[in-house]
Amino acid sequence: MNDLQKKVFLDRYALKDKDGKLLEHTPQEMWKRVAGGIARNEKARERKKWEKEFYRVMEDFKFVPGGRILSGAGTNYQVTYFNCFVIPSPKDSREGILESLKQLVEIQSRSGGVGLNLSSLRPRGTRVKKVNGMSSGPVTWAGLFSYATHDVVQQGGTRRGATMLMLWDWHPDVEEFITVKQDLSKINGANLSVCVSDKFMEAVKEDKDWDLIYPDIDDPEYDAKWDGEIDKWLSMKKKVKVYKTIKARYLWDLICEAAWRSAEPGLHFMERSNKRSNTAYFERLIATNPCLTGDTLVATVNGWRRVDEVQVGEQIKTVLGAGTVDRVEVYEDRPVFRIKFSDGAELRATAAHQFHAIKHEGRAKNSANKRFSQLTLAELEVGDMVRVAPGAMPNNPVADLPAGWSDKEYGFFVGLLLGDGCITEKSINRHVVKVAVDTDEKEWVATVRNVLQKTSTNTVSLNAALHSRSGNLTVQSSTGAALLVRQSLLTPAYSYEKRIPLEYQNSNRDFLVGLLDGLFSTDGNLDLSSNHPFLRFKTTSKQLALDLRRVLLSFGIHGRIATIKKVADSHIGDRIITSRHQQYEVIVSGAGMKTFAEQIVLSHPDKQARLKKAQHEFALTGNTWLTRIVSIEHEGTEKVYDLYEPESDTWITEGIVSRGCGEQPLGAWAVCNLGAMNLSAYVKGDDLANDKEGEFDFVEFGKDVRVAMRMLDNVIDQTYYFFPENEKCAKEIRRTGLGIMGLGDALIKMKVKYGSDESLPVIQKIFETLRNNAYSVSSDIAKEKGAFPKFDKKKYLEGYHIKALPNDLQKKIAKQGIRNAVLLTIAPTGTTSLISGVSSGVEPVYEFVFLRRDRIGEHTIYHPLFDEWRKAHPNEEKPEYFASANDLTPLEHVRVQAVAQEYIDSSISKTVNAPNSHTVEDVKTLYMAAYDYGLKGVTYMRDGSRLGVLERVDTKKKGDPPAQEEKPIQPALPMISVLPRPQRIEGSTYQLETPMGKTYVTVNHTDDKQPFEVFITIGKTGSDVSAMADALGRMISLNLRLNGMLPPIERIRQVVAQLSGIGGARSVGFGPNRVRSFPDAIARILAQHFGFAVNGKVVDKKIEQEVLSQPQMSSANGTNNGSTVHSASNGHGISNDKVEETSKQLPLAVTSASAPHTNLFDICPECGTASFAYEEGCKKCYSCGYSEC
Repeated sequence: MNDLQKKVFLDRYALKDKDGKLLEHTPQEMWKRVAGGIARNEKARERKKWEKEFYRVMEDFKFVPGGRILSGAGTNYQVTYFNCFVIPSPKDSREGILESLKQLVEIQSRSGGVGLNLSSLRPRGTRVKKVNGMSSGPVTWAGLFSYATHDVVQQGGTRRGATMLMLWDWHPDVEEFITVKQDLSKINGANLSVCVSDKFMEAVKEDKDWDLIYPDIDDPEYDAKWDGEIDKWLSMKKKVKVYKTIKARYLWDLICEAAWRSAEPGLHFMERSNKRSNTAYFERLIATNPCLTGDTLVATVNGWRRVDEVQVGEQIKTVLGAGTVDRVEVYEDRPVFRIKFSDGAELRATAAHQFHAIKHEGRAKNSANKRFSQLTLAELEVGDMVRVAPGAMPNNPVADLPAGWSDKEYGFFVGLLLGDGCITEKSINRHVVKVAVDTDEKEWVATVRNVLQKTSTNTVSLNAALHSRSGNLTVQSSTGAALLVRQSLLTPAYSYEKRIPLEYQNSNRDFLVGLLDGLFSTDGNLDLSSNHPFLRFKTTSKQLALDLRRVLLSFGIHGRIATIKKVADSHIGDRIITSRHQQYEVIVSGAGMKTFAEQIVLSHPDKQARLKKAQHEFALTGNTWLTRIVSIEHEGTEKVYDLYEPESDTWITEGIVSRGCGEQPLGAWAVCNLGAMNLSAYVKGDDLANDKEGEFDFVEFGKDVRVAMRMLDNVIDQTYYFFPENEKCAKEIRRTGLGIMGLGDALIKMKVKYGSDESLPVIQKIFETLRNNAYSVSSDIAKEKGAFPKFDKKKYLEGYHIKALPNDLQKKIAKQGIRNAVLLTIAPTGTTSLISGVSSGVEPVYEFVFLRRDRIGEHTIYHPLFDEWRKAHPNEEKPEYFASANDLTPLEHVRVQAVAQEYIDSSISKTVNAPNSHTVEDVKTLYMAAYDYGLKGVTYMRDGSRLGVLERVDTKKKGDPPAQEEKPIQPALPMISVLPRPQRIEGSTYQLETPMGKTYVTVNHTDDKQPFEVFITIGKTGSDVSAMADALGRMISLNLRLNGMLPPIERIRQVVAQLSGIGGARSVGFGPNRVRSFPDAIARILAQHFGFAVNGKVVDKKIEQEVLSQPQMSSANGTNNGSTVHSASNGHGISNDKVEETSKQLPLAVTSASAPHTNLFDICPECGTASFAYEEGCKKCYSCGYSEC
């Protein structure tokens, strides 16, 4: 290990005691500790075996677990092994925001990074009624989360917290969110990213309008239901307010220009990520389709109710008793299917509807299987069993109860009429009501007569043919039973049209007891001839059978409907019964028959006697609460509904146990369980000094991937969880994030240029090997230890990435399952790649030469592979395969990421590095290419872009007339403190080498050659160096433009005197060209321009004469003092025909092919060295190892 590797290892990963004293001094000790700790999850007899395997795969940094694993595993400390966490979007209240802040601080204090979507917060300027004020919007709150991350939380004294804040493209404050970090003093403790939908991208392509929307905050359910998911809000038929309508391309331009200026925000194609997620079928990534048609009847505590009438807050029946409806979701025009069950029940549902079910093959293997799985209709087939549950006994008054009648009496009367009554329209119009009876059943005939007699003062007649047992009790009266039927909820109907009105089903126990008595005493029958007695009710009305089944469920009785085959005509005495209509039977048996006998006393004496006999002589048990699917048929499209009850997430529909289609919000409580394969370690036989390329060992790589996956799976069970929600999420999904590092080094060893056409198939094969071995071993572990709890074979195999697997792997997963829902990611490997001595993640080598400072001094450090080649090839141009991040075109970066993305089932952290000359139009092209290539996100970094945050981008187009020149402003009047800047001004730009890198200095002057302003730009560096250079230029310019007696030319002379000779950490150049520091270089260039003496000598004026004069265009109001706009390239690729800019490099420094490129680096906040690099969407120091991730 070199000095940097040792430093990072000892500072970050070596075990220490409670006083900070080192207990480990070598990586070998760390590997042994980690291997032993992670192997604890294995069976006792196999722990030693796996401890050796885990050590072997980590040895020599072949596999590098995430930093939290390296520092925490095997220590017995209560620390997390996970690197990053996603917490739910904050509730839109002060309490909700502070709760999220508390969660963020808690996670970061334990070394975790946090992701948070702020789309749940109301826009700026929206009224907050509780405090009679106005909301400051999510961007202001982002500042709070940023402050907590950057200035409050210091993780173990080694790093600040890391936070990613996101906002959706529909949010009204998205414009502010996009541009806020152009002022680097704002939100400097968090990264920002815009969540972009496919709909938005298509609107950009088609140049459509784009609405910025937010929920109606006056909605009574806003506080309870709004969670930042706009699709879910709209699915509940909730209103939104359109705050602004803009062109989609305007917002797109704003995103691209912000990235061009300040490298933020990043772009995340969130909808694509969600659609392609392996867990999309159970994680609430996007709103899923609700389940049932509106006419479906749901069991509530007050009876049966149509699902399209159920309200939030209503009490419904669940498998645990009763619960409160927390959410109702609605979708238009969804494909629905009619499902018929063996007990006669029917439902119409979407394929997403979930049941408590038992697959028929599982039942066949084990008839005693009583464990239900939560399966969607799409996963079920004919023959599968689903769960049935009782309804609730309602307790509502009977709406049409006649005066003088009890509920039970009236229920009995209704039951008589629905059973053997004749209540056709024709009969009622004649004021006639009949009930069929057997004339030999004297006691029963008397009972029926008494009930009918109660309806009228007229005589109830018994009509029967001579010598016939078949007769009718008839009452005819305009004020009798016929009028009662008219005034009731019953509808006159033939027998095959009869039904029990829903209002009667939802009445009360007494009425329903009487109803069942009337029905079963008329058309009921008890069969005691076999060893399994049955209670049957026969009817020609299918609807009446379904209604009766539902009433029985309210009594806790599972009745089954059977369809009777049509038979020949039958006889009752001499009465011929002709079967013109299909007949149905509602059958009650087993435990259901016992429950019926305990609650219902039949008025028919013979039938009641047989019911008692059944109780006495039979063990009335069995009749399970299950029903079998007998058919599934498509029925077109319809509006559908879903309910969500949070305690059990169940509801009873027609007695069938249903489950809500919705799940958790997007990624809430998800965690990152990271590790990386070091690709460089698997290139064998390379010898760059002798120009010999190496070969990648795919066999050994695949073998080690399998061990690494097992390690990461064990981490899930070995880590400490400080939020139970994290533990639940991690163990239900068992997400791992196996990735890579050292791709840039591996390609160099194989002498293949990163991003070239030659590199793409090599990269493809590496990632294909990674993916196939990871999925294969995860399936093997599932066979050994079980699949992840939410695994669903049919749904999982439909995933985007799963369908791309080889057929044999798909079959293996179908047979064995899979241990981990999501397996692969490429996360930042900042310090872990430093201790491994290779390039980060999927990035190319950042730079081959850089500076490092220690107690002795400052050293030029070469990348080891470049150093090996350099020593053997002195004074030669480096080969093309030594391509650093800034040597590549942005499209080459994107192409590599696109190849990797096809094999990575999660996300990739990568930075697309672009040259300083890149324009906004180039960014647009790049971002659209990223979308079209199928990337899930993209992070962009233009060299020197951080300095652009104070620049104004000229929007003048080629061919526009030049701005009219203004007369140079004369010396200011006494009341003016700062001279305003003319719209047009002339000057010269110089290029020179300084200790901080290549620098451009622009000196502008008035028409009378008086110095007016100075711009200083370090062309390829990050924010801190650029800011200091810009600040120096601003202060010099301000000095020149202030009112005063001293002429500007004399002021610039004083500036030169103050800056010249200042010493710094190092110098560049030799002899008279020696520059001692960056300020010293600025003094020299100013002296050269104006012909001043430096240290008693006048600087060569010939240089000035070689620099052509150039006009500088800017705002006439002087508000952008200190900013510079190079007219040859203003960020939009627009040139000014009137302007010709020529820069002459000054002989102030000696350069060579191997000189350190300090211009690529920023100043490290830890050690102060200009070796702070931006890559993988993160920053790290190549000098001291400090990292912000």
